[in-house]
Amino acid sequence: MQTMKIIDLLNTNDKPKKIQYKNYIWILDENSLYDNKDIAIDLDVYISSVQVCDLGRNLIDVLNDEVEIIEDKPRFEIDDTGYIHTNNGAWKGRKMDIEFAKAINYLLEKSDKSE
Repeated sequence: MQTMKIIDLLNTNDKPKKIQYKNYIWILDENSLYDNKDIAIDLDVYISSVQVCDLGRNLIDVLNDEVEIIEDKPRFEIDDTGYIHTNNGAWKGRKMDIEFAKAINYLLEKSDKSE
């Protein structure tokens, strides 16, 4: 499990795409802000309003909180022509290859739901 302090997260240009903080999953949007669909606010608003104002925490303590970096697991994409696509390219899959790729995708999705 990789972690990073909020202050470092806010000050870096190379932000992870998905993080977990205070039992919420935050996803980096096109404006380089972390958004959460469950509570409909950005991470910076959550930190300043909820953690500092509502909970009465010290801003310096909040900035030293750690977030967990969630890495996306690679998935196989299978198109209608039988090609299997990955981050490293694509290849024409045999029936066995396609079934194997589907099984891996299924197991990855199942493990995501259990986390």
